[in-house]
Amino acid sequence: MNSFDGRVVLVTGGTGGLGVAVVKSFLAGGAEVVVPNPDASLGGPLTEVKSDRLQIIASVDLAFTRSPPLHRAEPRAARTP
Repeated sequence: MNSFDGRVVLVTGGTGGLGVAVVKSFLAGGAEVVVPNPDASLGGPLTEVKSDRLQIIASVDLAFTRSPPLHRAEPRAARTP
């Protein structure tokens, strides 16, 4: 059993750079990962990550109303325009 099996993790800033590495790490550990990305037109390295346990949402607010609930929030530097 992986250390994050059955856990839901929110990774802010997970669409590029260090954030993508964090997303991949949690996925490898068995977590379901939620990444807020208000600008879905942004491509980048996260688009290359394929997993049925990765959910990209429009707003961080949506992460707190989902089921199952979050188990951990992992803040990362967000990209600014």
